[in-house]
Amino acid sequence: MRSWPAQRPLLFWLKLLVKHRDALRLALRKRIEFAPFPNYHVRTNAFIIRREVMLKLDIDQLNEKEDAHRLESGSSGMTRQIGRMKLKALVTGRDAIAYEKENWYESFTFRSSAQQNLLVADSQTRHYAAADEATQRELRKVTWGRG
Repeated sequence: MRSWPAQRPLLFWLKLLVKHRDALRLALRKRIEFAPFPNYHVRTNAFIIRREVMLKLDIDQLNEKEDAHRLESGSSGMTRQIGRMKLKALVTGRDAIAYEKENWYESFTFRSSAQQNLLVADSQTRHYAAADEATQRELRKVTWGRG
């Protein structure tokens, strides 16, 4: 006995592909341009970098929000380029401790605990701080893989 998908005529599948073509293209592009979870990256709203390192980065012109996303978390983004230079992207907070990427969650800076170690707030950290516990748990899960 044939399975359900095999029972559908080819024309059905072609129409479905055409109907969702733009969404499929976008999903494929994002899959190529961005690393899968967990995609460790430094957000660009507040960071410190040596001038000579910044000058070595290959950065495209930033015209749209998507360009900034690629700079932050893209497969060829700033954090990945720094890693390819055999340097480390670190996160620090009010406690002045430098956290390596595997310990960023424990830094209590971005979407972690009450963000009590946060140095610089932005719309994302304010949204998390103002959210109810269920929303905070969901934000932690999509950010860190744990609620």
